[in-house]
Amino acid sequence: MGSYRSAYEDYYKNINNTTKGRKDKRNHLTSGKKANNAIIGSRYGSNMKSNDKMINVLIKRITKELTGATLLLLFFVGLKYTPYAQVQEMHIKCKQALNRNFNYNEYIDTFSTMQIGNIKGKDLKIGNFTVDDLKIENLKLRTFNFMEYIRSNSNMNN
Repeated sequence: MGSYRSAYEDYYKNINNTTKGRKDKRNHLTSGKKANNAIIGSRYGSNMKSNDKMINVLIKRITKELTGATLLLLFFVGLKYTPYAQVQEMHIKCKQALNRNFNYNEYIDTFSTMQIGNIKGKDLKIGNFTVDDLKIENLKLRTFNFMEYIRSNSNMNN
């Protein structure tokens, strides 16, 4: 049994010695090792080095998101000023669609007319709840009925 334990310890010492020579991004603490003061151990397995690592992660994320947003902005501005008639037509249609005012019931009507494969939007049902029940008037009626049901049941309990 003692030889098994010493072989086990030697094996993990060798692993630790080989990983110390290179910087491993996945630096995990193992149980039984003492953590140095710069590393904050979490019981959920993620380890972070003080505030410096958090700041670096935030800076990298903000940089990536700003770069992506800038590229998208440049792409769409480029489409706006492209001399091709088809691209300008698409830009005008998109602009008109964005300027159009929709109301909630129009969205429900549009959804009920959609067809995906063999399924039509108006045919969708969840229990007794249909797409038409999503319209504002029907929602108000169902909410009112539900509130009355709760009031009547709470009065019976008193």
